[in-house]
Amino acid sequence: MREQWVDYAKGIGIILVVIGHVNRGLDSAGISISEPFFKMFDSIIYTFHMPLFFFLSGLFFISSIQKNSKPEFIKKKIATIAYPYVIWSVIQGSIAILLSNFTNKKTDLISVLSFPYHPIGQFWFLYALFMIFIVACLIYNKRNFITQLPIVTTVSFLLYIYSLNIGDLFHLNFITNNIVFFFAGCVFSTLKFDQIATKKNAMTLVISAFMFILVQYKFHFIDGMFYDRIGISTFVVAMVSIYFVYVLSLTLSAIKVDLLSKLGNDSMVIFLVHILCASGTRIILSKLFGINNWYLHMIAGTIAGLVIPIIFFELVKKLNLKFLLSYPVKSKSS
Repeated sequence: MREQWVDYAKGIGIILVVIGHVNRGLDSAGISISEPFFKMFDSIIYTFHMPLFFFLSGLFFISSIQKNSKPEFIKKKIATIAYPYVIWSVIQGSIAILLSNFTNKKTDLISVLSFPYHPIGQFWFLYALFMIFIVACLIYNKRNFITQLPIVTTVSFLLYIYSLNIGDLFHLNFITNNIVFFFAGCVFSTLKFDQIATKKNAMTLVISAFMFILVQYKFHFIDGMFYDRIGISTFVVAMVSIYFVYVLSLTLSAIKVDLLSKLGNDSMVIFLVHILCASGTRIILSKLFGINNWYLHMIAGTIAGLVIPIIFFELVKKLNLKFLLSYPVKSKSS
């Protein structure tokens, strides 16, 4: 059941990623309903969709590293995270240079080649995730990691709360802003929540949905805050929202919504390719056909950002071009 709901959670998460980036791209291009709507819509999504992915990444850290030595574990993360980060930073950056006259901002060769220390666009997530895996690997001790996990998670929470004071030197903020959600996923993986939520699925879904709406409403409309105001309130909103996605994913996995599961399975390739697809759709609609309706752009851009990468993935598999997505090495299964 766990593997099934994770695919659904990834599916929900990647849809939000695409929607969020399409919305931001439209705003940068001057295509929007209003600035207040953009800020609110953007903030609701960003309060939890990336914390969700760090949480999901933490879910399988313990089981994965227990099956591998630390060098083997890092080697696999280089192949599946660092390698596609490099390849697609260059690909997306190069295309952005070629199409600079049509995109929202100019891209030059120097900014593309700076990817080793300055992530391009959405690839900051892979950069941050790889750093977090390195830190978690260094902390991990097979004998007592699970018993020390509450302490480790508490420390990561304090780093999160005081991340603005720590600063962003050497991209430390990538770690301090996100590692608490990774370790929360580790903690969650040691609990038996699946069985509890499954038994009371309908009521749990209603309660979690109500909690999600309540915390989002209070955070944005009563407190007047936005996702970039890191603090206890931001953390609570993120975790309550993640819990709602978890319960919703359990429900949808029981119903068997295969399309959502497919999106979750292919979430990595969607993440890598969706900006090119969504941006290309926006350029075609606005520059070629003169269409500047926000609703049409959102629908078309989101569909393109989700569907075209899946078609691309199938083509990659058919033509045996998997080296575009991960380094072709032979290793033990995780």
